[in-house]
Amino acid sequence: MLDEFGDRVTLIGVAALDDNSAMRAFVTGTGLTDMVHIDDSDLEVWMRFGITGQPAWVLVDDDGTTEIRRGAYGEAGLAEAAQALIGT
Repeated sequence: MLDEFGDRVTLIGVAALDDNSAMRAFVTGTGLTDMVHIDDSDLEVWMRFGITGQPAWVLVDDDGTTEIRRGAYGEAGLAEAAQALIGT
């Protein structure tokens, strides 16, 4: 996903609303096995960024500035967000 950005964009999946086996099944079923995925069952990551439901996206740029986006984006929406983030 988003291969066009090479190493300039990293996607990390954060699962918090189910157990680890459900996360693994989702990752396998959606073909997202090339991404890093985190089990956030203690909600530490969600609380850090003020996430209260999914889907949600936290965009973090090189200087640590964050932007929270809520809702589904699909690959085209993610590509647009990535372009805005890295300025391409």
